Amino acid sequence: MRDTIPDRKVDEKRKQKLLDSEIDRVLIYHDSIAAVINKTGENFYGLWNFYRENGKWVSAGEDMGGETVLESEITFREKAKMHIEKVLMIPPNR
Repeated sequence: MRDTIPDRKVDEKRKQKLLDSEIDRVLIYHDSIAAVINKTGENFYGLWNFYRENGKWVSAGEDMGGETVLESEITFREKAKMHIEKVLMIPPNR
């Protein structure tokens, strides 16, 4: 993990919402980037993106998925090449 990035306080309501969410699917692309698909609303799924750094998965933020798990998987796969190119530009944490 990056030592220069301080921890952030998370609002209790948001924290509980995230802890209560259910994971529908985990996707991994070239063992370098990954996404977790979870339901974010009544009819919508979100993607939580991660990249691998020094053997650990690091959060790369949230993205919009789709109306179904399949649509969300397609969104991830369509953007995977772009995400992996960005990850390759990040200098390793030493």
